[in-house]
Amino acid sequence: MRFNQLTRGLGLAAALLAVACGGPEAAPEPQEADMSHHAEAPPPCDSTFQYNYYSDATLKTLVGIRTCSCGIPLGRWGVVTAFEKVVIPDTACENGF
Repeated sequence: MRFNQLTRGLGLAAALLAVACGGPEAAPEPQEADMSHHAEAPPPCDSTFQYNYYSDATLKTLVGIRTCSCGIPLGRWGVVTAFEKVVIPDTACENGF
């Protein structure tokens, strides 16, 4: 008998909680991706460099890279952090590219 009262009480509490909180949330409407920032290709690099970015000062966990090579657009992967290691120093290209 006591178990039935407990079960009924928990069921009532769950129902009241669902009503008080507005019930389940509706799924968000899908949105089209904004591709406007992809409209133009980045300009070609006029220098060569590579910077590696790490998660902390130990420089062990690579989390991002920025690289450029003469005449090729900037290459990017991951994130930029304060923990940077210059792999290839910035060097100007001959003839502008």
